[in-house]
Amino acid sequence: MPPTIQHSSTADSDRTQVPAPAYVPNTYQPDESCNPFNPPPKLSHLNLPIFTPSLPREEARLKRTLGQPPLFSPNTRSSLQSAGSSFGRKQRQSTPYSDKISEALKPNPKRDEHKKLVKLELGTFIGLKDEGAWAKSLYTHLVSNASIDEFFAESGLYNARTRRWSTIPESTSDLEEGDLYKPFVDISNAILRKFVLTESEEGELLREAIDTHDTNIPHHEEVKTTLVSRPDVSIRGQGSSFQVPEANREGTAPKVGFSNMSSFEEMKVEKSNVSATAQGLQVAVYVRQIFIHQPNRRYVRVLILTETNLRLFHFDRSGGLYTPYINIHQDPYTFIRLVVGLNSLDESVLGFDMSIQWRIEGGRKIDGTLKTRREDDTTIIYNLSKVDPIITFFDISGRGTQWWSVSDPITGDQLLIKDCWKAEDRVSEYKHLKKTRGLPGVAQMLSFERNRGKTEDFRPSDSTAHKEFHNRVAARIVINSYGDSIESFKSPKDLLCALRDAINGHMNLYLKKRLHRDVTIDNILLGKKADGSNPDPGYRGFLIDLYMAIKIGRDMNKLSSERRTGSRRYLSIAVLLCCKDSIKNPFTTIAHDHLDDLESFFYVYSYIIHVYDSSGASYDIPELFIDWEQCAASKTVESKYTFLRRKLLKSKEIEERWPQQCINVFQGFRKFLLPHAEKKMDIINDDSANNETEIKYLMTDIVKHYETVLHLFNNAIDSLEDEGASAFETVQGGSAKGFSTSAANYDPDRNGLKRELEDEYYMHELPQAKRGRGSEANSPERRYEVLPPRKSSKLVTPQRGARHFHGPSPLRSKL
Repeated sequence: MPPTIQHSSTADSDRTQVPAPAYVPNTYQPDESCNPFNPPPKLSHLNLPIFTPSLPREEARLKRTLGQPPLFSPNTRSSLQSAGSSFGRKQRQSTPYSDKISEALKPNPKRDEHKKLVKLELGTFIGLKDEGAWAKSLYTHLVSNASIDEFFAESGLYNARTRRWSTIPESTSDLEEGDLYKPFVDISNAILRKFVLTESEEGELLREAIDTHDTNIPHHEEVKTTLVSRPDVSIRGQGSSFQVPEANREGTAPKVGFSNMSSFEEMKVEKSNVSATAQGLQVAVYVRQIFIHQPNRRYVRVLILTETNLRLFHFDRSGGLYTPYINIHQDPYTFIRLVVGLNSLDESVLGFDMSIQWRIEGGRKIDGTLKTRREDDTTIIYNLSKVDPIITFFDISGRGTQWWSVSDPITGDQLLIKDCWKAEDRVSEYKHLKKTRGLPGVAQMLSFERNRGKTEDFRPSDSTAHKEFHNRVAARIVINSYGDSIESFKSPKDLLCALRDAINGHMNLYLKKRLHRDVTIDNILLGKKADGSNPDPGYRGFLIDLYMAIKIGRDMNKLSSERRTGSRRYLSIAVLLCCKDSIKNPFTTIAHDHLDDLESFFYVYSYIIHVYDSSGASYDIPELFIDWEQCAASKTVESKYTFLRRKLLKSKEIEERWPQQCINVFQGFRKFLLPHAEKKMDIINDDSANNETEIKYLMTDIVKHYETVLHLFNNAIDSLEDEGASAFETVQGGSAKGFSTSAANYDPDRNGLKRELEDEYYMHELPQAKRGRGSEANSPERRYEVLPPRKSSKLVTPQRGARHFHGPSPLRSKL
């Protein structure tokens, strides 16, 4: 007898019995209009079967059956759709990337390879045609003609009658560079003693010329390197901006290195007839290291010296320039003034930013201060939490970004300060940050300092009118300090929450009609409360560094002349395809959009789950990710496309380090990105494609794009919480507590993914996109060519235990 439902009325005699609908457990299939998480209104219970609320573990299954509920309010969805439509209509292309992105990067390039990369970075050297007028005008306030005449009489190094430096040999067919080292060391030290030097407390000279033509001076690069350089004559400096080089393995430090070099002199003989460009590329390799080792350096000037002439080279964030030859015998006054000015005791004359000061003990920096002006023009001096910048820029020309960790002198709060040299025609970052104040998931600016100097101020006016010169303006921004780099996560939930909130922050930027365009592992920070407690949802991960951000409605006729730079490891396939060595048709480029940034988030996540385990313990970086950073853009495209196509992680080794929820995020994210990456590859590689129409089509689903990705993370986070994932919340002994192949919550068969392409690793297939949009070209079998296999890139055997610094991410251990 079926159960009955009694309906009451005002009179007992009206009471009737109605049979209840039959209910068969686990067979009920609601239609699309019925959502148990948000039941539609005005439905009579008489017309529905009895519905038992699902258990927590059934909720995920029901969500899959019914579809994900909307994440955003109607207003948010409308605003996001409007911003996407605006982007599709107005943004047809992006500022090109630097040609350097297209070149392979080696940790230890040979000399000619290194010079080639420097040339790509610097572009054209600007040669002055002023007969030496600018060089002759420099440093006249430091040394008078009368004092120089006095020096001639005292030193006996210059013969006023013959108008020659007496110790410098004359030109002969047998003269070699080595014959010039000692004479110029002696002359330079004599000039320094007369016009520059005083004795330090330790009894050492504060400026000293040293023959270093056979001294190996180590480089500092983004990755560990064995590169060294040998400037012919180095001028060793002492002062608040210098520090002695680090000790070597034997515990001794060289007398001079790039960290305490005020300038250097490079020797050439006239008969070698080396071009100015070749000279510039040689000295630029050394100058680049001075900028890296001396982070508050604004410009560097050096001398090329021959037995007859000098040439002055000047380098700043706009590139390099050089003077014509000036005869050192006929014009010794200019020679002396340049030696004095390039090695002055006044560090501002050397090109140092004096708003950053250090205290030196034992020749090394031990602490320091940074002075800045607020928007109301009041001055504040912060204490440096680290003596070195936590992120530094490794090129001469460009934005020259430095991130400093500081503490407020009054409150003690930890803050971040960013220094950079922005292209004059690029929208200032602080303007973006002013528009995004209060947005969750986005760094919050406290103050900014504009117009801290211009590269045009360091150069002669005629050089700044050159078509190859692009002025740069120094800017400083103070932002709230959050947690450490995302690489310092403590648990799977910690990682997923941080990435989810950073992606949500990216969407919040888009709602303000801003696109970030520089998503890297260094630009995502963990959230942090002042009291050390867990931050609220929405504030567990933050995006920083909006230098490359654009306003979605910008005028396409006013693109910045500055070429973009970035880490190939995190750039999307479409962006890399538009680089010089990848693109087949230079007119077929598409704009960098939100999908490219979402792909960058995926590569950040992929890197983390391959390099760390769920507790945060680190492993050696797989060759795959090293290749992405070092290979040319075209090769990185091929590798990343293969990576996206694979439905499998590296055997079970990676899976065993992470809970299944994290693996599901990886697979779901990959599956979401693949068709969009393929669509863009078709657009770029097809000459006949209607780019504007295709891009507009991609923008129509922008709401779905963000919802799909955020749902991936939300579901994984909810599942971790439902399963009581507290076993992953604590790092103990550098391993994932309670998580292994034998752990109760690990089941290798839960993946359920079809295992295909099970060769050793991702680099076996390197597909290359074909042109054409015919049915044959677009078929799954013929759409891409597969190149012959190459040697696999195997994951290095993991070293479990303590975490260690192993790559080019300075934020990992320094924030």
